[in-house]
Amino acid sequence: MPHRRAFLRRFVNVCGTPPKIDFDATARIDVSVGALPYFFELWHDANKVVTHAPSAGSDELQLHLDACDGATIATVPLDAGEAAPRTLRIPLQAQADVRGVHDVCVFFATRSRDPLRLVEWVEAVARGD
Repeated sequence: MPHRRAFLRRFVNVCGTPPKIDFDATARIDVSVGALPYFFELWHDANKVVTHAPSAGSDELQLHLDACDGATIATVPLDAGEAAPRTLRIPLQAQADVRGVHDVCVFFATRSRDPLRLVEWVEAVARGD
């Protein structure tokens, strides 16, 4: 039987916060993402699902400082038909004014629920690695 990746997914509020990130020591944040066809019937719970609108014309992965309603520190556009898992490498040079240790909230801002975007893992990559 072929190996399949496992994704953890909450359906109501998909905002996720990895362990705190030290911006003074971090060069970039790597995020492994994937997608599945949306085939879930939520019936009465559909109105409880929290969605986020993209800031541009395409679906995107957003990173926010300290909380999911905090300042946007990165926005990565996603290809509409892309479903294969891949790793996004998000450089942090643009956030030179962010110092110290912070939470980073990671979520997708999409135009529709299909495909269902997923995060497999988030990793802070130290400077010099």
